[in-house]
Amino acid sequence: MRDDTHTGTLGSKSGNFLLFLGTILSLCASQAHALPDLIPYQPVGWSAAIVVSTVTDTDQDSSSLSDTQTLYLDWAVLNDGTTTATEQFQVDLYVDATRRTGWNVSSLTNGFFVAVRDYSLGTLAAGPHTLRLVVDAQESIGEDDETNNEFTKNIAVIETAPNLLPHKPTDWSNPLVISGRPGGNTQANVLLTSETVHLDFAVVNLGTTPTLTGFDVVVNVNGSEALRHERSEPLTDGFFFRSEDNALSPLAAGEYTFELVVDADGEISESNEDDNTFSRTITVYELPGSDLVPYGHAGRVTPMTVSRTAGTNQEDTDLTAVETIYLDWAVINRGNADTQASFRTTLFVDGEQVKQWVTIPPVQPSFFVKIEDAQIGPLAAGSHELTLTADSPGEETELEEDNNSYTKTIQIKSGTTAARDWEHYR
Repeated sequence: MRDDTHTGTLGSKSGNFLLFLGTILSLCASQAHALPDLIPYQPVGWSAAIVVSTVTDTDQDSSSLSDTQTLYLDWAVLNDGTTTATEQFQVDLYVDATRRTGWNVSSLTNGFFVAVRDYSLGTLAAGPHTLRLVVDAQESIGEDDETNNEFTKNIAVIETAPNLLPHKPTDWSNPLVISGRPGGNTQANVLLTSETVHLDFAVVNLGTTPTLTGFDVVVNVNGSEALRHERSEPLTDGFFFRSEDNALSPLAAGEYTFELVVDADGEISESNEDDNTFSRTITVYELPGSDLVPYGHAGRVTPMTVSRTAGTNQEDTDLTAVETIYLDWAVINRGNADTQASFRTTLFVDGEQVKQWVTIPPVQPSFFVKIEDAQIGPLAAGSHELTLTADSPGEETELEEDNNSYTKTIQIKSGTTAARDWEHYR
C-alpha cells in the first residue's frame, strides 16, 4: 500500500511532486558519520526507482510502450544518511543523454523519501531509450556516499504500424506455392512446358495496427510482372489472407525465378519495409514422361479410403478390431506421356508390406487406375499408419520421383478378435 501522506507541493515543476513522510523501516545508516546520503529509491510496491507507464496513478511499469502513447514517469529519492539534508538540492532527469527537466527539493529528513508521480514524458520515437535520474545534480549536499546518486533504466518503444510480409500457412510448403495443377498447396519440384502454372500465395500483417487501405501483391517471373492481385480491403494486424489457384500460361523450357512482392507499390507505411518479398527458382522441362501420384477419385476426399463396408466411397472413423476393413485407392498419371513399363503399387501397414498390385502399360496422361474394396483387416486395436506407394520399386521412369506416396493414420478401437495374420493376406 502506498503512503500518500504529504505536506504539499515542493518547487515549481509539474508532475505531482509529493513529499512522502512514510518512515523507512530497517534503516541501517551508520552512526559514525552525521551526513545525509541521497539515493534513488524503490518504494515498497513500486517496480523500480523509475517507473514508466502508459497510464497515470500506477507504480508499475507498463509491459509494452508504443510510439503513439503518452508515457508517464514516477521516481523517488531517499535520504539514507544519518542527518537531514537541510540545503536545497536538485534532481535531474536525462533521456538518451539529454537533460529533459529537473526538480528542486528544499530539504529531506533522513529516513524519508520524496517522490514525483505521473510526470509526462510525452511520446518517444520507436526504438531503445535510456532514462537516467541524477540526485543532487549540482552537488549542493555533502553526503556520506557521493557514488550512489544515479539510477539508469533502459526501455524499448515499439513502432505502431502495420508490417506486411509473405506468409506460409501451416499446411503449405511455402509462402508462394508453384505447381502444375490446381487444388494443392505443395510446391512442385519441376514444371512441364505442357502445364498451366498455378500460383498460391499468402500475406500476413505482423505489425501492431491494421493497414488503413488495401494494397497490391505482385508476382514477378524473371523480373517481369506476371500477376497482380489488388486487395481492396485493409488487413488487420495479426491476420493473413491467401489467394489460391492463380493461373499463368505454360512456360517454355528453362529456369525461372518467381518473386512474390507484398505492397508492390509502397501504398502502406510499414514498420519494416525490408521484408516484403519471397522468391524461389524452379525449372520447366520439355521432356515427355509419366508422373504417378496417389489420387482421390470419384468423390473420395483422400487417395485412400477405409471403411467397414464394401461398395462405399465414404470414410469410416470408428473402426474396431473385430471388423474386416475395406480399402479403396487410386493412382493418376499427372505426366504428359503414357507409362512405358508395368509398375507396382504397394500398401504398407505400420511399415510392413501387406499388399501389392501390378498395372500394365499404358496409363495415359490424366487417367487413373484404382482398386476398390481391398480387404486389409481386422487390425489390432490402436493407431496404425497406412502408406500407399505407386511404382514402389521404381520400374517406371517418371518426371518426378518423390510424389509417389500417400500416408494416413487410422485409429482402431478395442475388440475381441485377435490381431490379423499378415501372411494370410499376402
